[in-house]
Amino acid sequence: MKYELKKRLNTENILSMQVLKSKHLRVAAYARVSTSFDDQRQSVESQKKHYTKKILENSNWELVGIYCDDGVSGTSVNGRTGFQELLKDVGKGKIDLILTKSVSRFARNTYDTIKYVRILREQKVAIYFEEENINTLDMNGELLISILSSIAQQESINLSFHVKKGIQMKRTNGKPWGTAKCYGYSIDPDTKDYIVNQDEAEVIRLMVKLYLDGYGTTMVARILNERGIPGIKGRRWREETVGKLLKNEKIKGDICNGKYYSADPIIQKTKRNLGEKEMYYFHNHISPIKDCEIEEYLKNKNLNLRATLDYQDAFYGADYIIISTPTNYDPEKNFFDTSSVEDIIMKVKELGLDTTMIVKSTVPVGFTESMKEKYHIENIIFSPEFLREGKALYDNLYPSRIILGENSERAQIFANLLKEGALKENIDILYMNNTEAEAVKLFSNTYLALRVAYFNELDTYAELKGLSTKDIIDGVCLDPRIGDHYNNPSFGYGGYCLPKDTRQLLANYRDVPQNMIKAIVDSNETRKSHIANMILSQNPNTVGIYRLTMKKDSDNFRASAIQGVISNLSNHDIDILIYEPTLTIPYFNGYPVIQDFDEFTERSDIILANRLEKPLTRVRKKVYTRDLYSKD
Repeated sequence: MKYELKKRLNTENILSMQVLKSKHLRVAAYARVSTSFDDQRQSVESQKKHYTKKILENSNWELVGIYCDDGVSGTSVNGRTGFQELLKDVGKGKIDLILTKSVSRFARNTYDTIKYVRILREQKVAIYFEEENINTLDMNGELLISILSSIAQQESINLSFHVKKGIQMKRTNGKPWGTAKCYGYSIDPDTKDYIVNQDEAEVIRLMVKLYLDGYGTTMVARILNERGIPGIKGRRWREETVGKLLKNEKIKGDICNGKYYSADPIIQKTKRNLGEKEMYYFHNHISPIKDCEIEEYLKNKNLNLRATLDYQDAFYGADYIIISTPTNYDPEKNFFDTSSVEDIIMKVKELGLDTTMIVKSTVPVGFTESMKEKYHIENIIFSPEFLREGKALYDNLYPSRIILGENSERAQIFANLLKEGALKENIDILYMNNTEAEAVKLFSNTYLALRVAYFNELDTYAELKGLSTKDIIDGVCLDPRIGDHYNNPSFGYGGYCLPKDTRQLLANYRDVPQNMIKAIVDSNETRKSHIANMILSQNPNTVGIYRLTMKKDSDNFRASAIQGVISNLSNHDIDILIYEPTLTIPYFNGYPVIQDFDEFTERSDIILANRLEKPLTRVRKKVYTRDLYSKD
């Protein structure tokens, strides 16, 4: 068909071209190749020479320019800088005639071809397609263009089909496809798989930590720039870039293929995939946090898990929606940020779903009932979780108790689901009001903070009085009413929950007489100040910080107590070095990060260690720690 059309057009349009050659016209040419291979580049150069010679040979024609796009494929004209520059000059009235090789080189979809032919014709600008011998100002030009561009488009679609078929095979086999660079990863030159770029991965960890600490994307970008951390391709960090990375499933070690698809074969406009086409989500089976049980289960258990970035996909058909988004308390504003939880509640309501929402995030006392009133809903229950850092899955498999903020059939069903998923037998299940359940979480964490603060103040007393902390604690903890848990002195309490939850509970006490809750919060600050003073009393020139993490066998240092100690030390004329294997950036909060352990210990006059780990034993004389039991 294509051959017959070309033969007919060749006969009908020769005369048209002769007419064009006889007129005084300002002439430009457009050349494009679809790949950046060397032979194709040579093709562009050949086209440039061809059109330059062709235009200059005609005494009636004036050469305006040769516009090129090198290595631009696909069916859209967007992104073709040469083509866009051509259109600009047409708009300025510089061009009367455009020469181009073929319809397929001009635009490879029917919609764009007709669109731009009409735009140019309205401005009395002709396009001459050499291969097809078509002059767009002719009467039959548009019809013929439509036919031929449709054929060209179909060829492109056929080619695309075969390419996509190969991609689909990779998708269905669980293999990543393509070579597009994702920040945090590099491409293995042999396997073409993604491999973690350790330097960039560390920046991602910092970015996530800052976000979980309550910083918005604007502030995260600002902090990264202030610390001199180069952005993607060496550029400065922007709010939009940070936001996109935080939403990218690849930072969790997963890959999602098929998030967008071409909805219209004519326009070739892509559309977000909301379930119309199959999506492929692959888990890398790598835990995003250091947790022995999570790592074991992901690696060795046959788990029926499916992740999605589309909340509609997640919510529709669900009997329960569990909300476990981060919340944080701002002591300066006396405000507990629950916006992430409320955002999910609004989405569920907007979808018109009556699905029961289970809030696991820590929230202020009275939050759940306030949401019911604000959004006129009843399908929400608070159920606190009690998880230790590094033991999150273990504490779900062997829960201390299960608490639901409602005594109803739906609450009982959910409680039984948690019970069925656990390995522990004889689990206590408590049903109460939402507000009381919220209070349980805050009072539980505050009691744990109280216990940490108590033994820390015991240790401070013993240290300053020259007494044996261990002897005192061992004697105290033999009382069965006290017990020997959560009794190991530290630099203070920190982490995801205790600092913010104690402050939030204190805020809840603003109209209630109290002394102890404030004392717990103040005690933690006093402890960090005391630790700093004990270091300063030894007059060191350089203080080494061994690990920023909160606990042994943990990779988290969110709101870690050691950072409070560093803050107290920073006001004095001493150098501070940091050894933290999970960091690959050269500086943390302006302090050098030393990757070599021997260099770190050699340069440090005193080494601060919240927990005394094995590598420190050979430099024990330099180490300042209050760790007695190597736990908690």
